[in-house]
Amino acid sequence: MVLSADSELSMRLTSFKNKYPDRYIEVRIAEQNLVNIGAGLATSGKIPFVTSYSVFLSMKVCEQVRIFVAYPNLNVKFVGANEGIYAGEKEGSTHQSCEDFSIFRTFLNMMVLNPTDAIETIGAVKIAAKHYGPVYIRLGGPPTPVYSDKRLTAGKVELLSNLGNDISIFATGIMVFKALKAADILKKKGIYVKVIKIDKIKPIDKDEIIKYLKETGKAITCEDHLINGGLGSTIAEIIAENVGGVLA
Repeated sequence: MVLSADSELSMRLTSFKNKYPDRYIEVRIAEQNLVNIGAGLATSGKIPFVTSYSVFLSMKVCEQVRIFVAYPNLNVKFVGANEGIYAGEKEGSTHQSCEDFSIFRTFLNMMVLNPTDAIETIGAVKIAAKHYGPVYIRLGGPPTPVYSDKRLTAGKVELLSNLGNDISIFATGIMVFKALKAADILKKKGIYVKVIKIDKIKPIDKDEIIKYLKETGKAITCEDHLINGGLGSTIAEIIAENVGGVLA
């Protein structure tokens, strides 16, 4: 099932609605009701994909997600579009979402996925559908390059560029492309870095991250999100909790 909060066009849902009209519910601008309907569908054995802007799913409906989905571990999937500051290009600052990682990754039982491009998004949707429990998928807004022909299959940490051991750059979502460009610029300046792509923010692959931290001893995060509570905080937490293993 797909649920929309007056977001059919922005979420590109028209083709699904036309093909499966009995599996599409338009709730209109009533996001709290949107989540409650999704929770109800999940209790009846459906797999609801609740869609809206990421800023609304993380803030307008925070209590509904926490109480009615995350705590009872219901099988509801949240898909938030127009991530980060990019949404401000056409929607304004009220639609910018720079806090959603920090909110969703604190919810009990919640998986958080941040695919890099359109191809990986297909894989992320399949991961969410097969996984029992709440999942948040964070998507961009403006057109972005297609990174590869691989669909996201496990949400694993992936080494994209291995130019040297000066710094580990951990990147997620649409900022992966920026990180790869930065690596080439740094190489010309005599700084040789690794670029590591992270698609699954929660649960995160701590062992792989620690491995790269050991190799370089330095880390930078590249994300369209606040450092506080986002990937930056996540990496900092891993370092703090495993300081002996990282710095040995």
